[in-house]
Amino acid sequence: MTTDIETVALHTSYLTLDARHPEVRRALVDAHNMHRLVMSGWRDQILPTDTEPRRTLGILYTLSLETHNRVRLVVQAKTPPDWHFDAGVLHTSIDQRRRNPPLAGTVAFQLTAAPTKSVPSAPRTDTAPRARGKKIPLPSAERDTWGRKMLAAGGLDVESLTVHAGPRLDSAIKSLPRAHRATPKAVFAHTTVVYTGTARIMDAQAHSTALTHGVGSAKAYGCGLLLTRSV
Repeated sequence: MTTDIETVALHTSYLTLDARHPEVRRALVDAHNMHRLVMSGWRDQILPTDTEPRRTLGILYTLSLETHNRVRLVVQAKTPPDWHFDAGVLHTSIDQRRRNPPLAGTVAFQLTAAPTKSVPSAPRTDTAPRARGKKIPLPSAERDTWGRKMLAAGGLDVESLTVHAGPRLDSAIKSLPRAHRATPKAVFAHTTVVYTGTARIMDAQAHSTALTHGVGSAKAYGCGLLLTRSV
């Protein structure tokens, strides 16, 4: 007997970019340029008054470098995009579909994340106010625990987990004064980690939230998209 598995519908685009094109090269060396390239698919849906359009539209993406000068880009959102690129940006045609990841059963997953931890500031002295603490990339030894914790918060009981070091996401914009950055609060340097494995979905609502809103930080720069498929 076959049991129907509840799913959540997500608008997903699969793009293959040509790394030799100048626009793609700029996006690969500067995380903010890649963010702009991705957001261009919803340029007609972004309201002038919306200060956080990526969050409003639920846009998440992840990329991987392939052979033969190809860049694989997976982009997800609450609404379908309207892609328009200059000639030569795309290596092949865009595959757009409504992805329906399951909300029950066992799944294989992939997550590119930017795990960090907070470091407290130095103790306050009598002559100076206490400085603010800061976030730093998570040490290698702590990445497994962080991944399991975040995936558990996303409704998953992890059965197997593999952790790989990912690329560093950087941008020349980070050197600009805060008042001149595109997003004043943005941090333009992230150390990424790729998590893959299998897990059983234990909380459908929490898992749906993780799929739709992403996991962890740096979601504007290619982190947080949780990809799953039934096992």
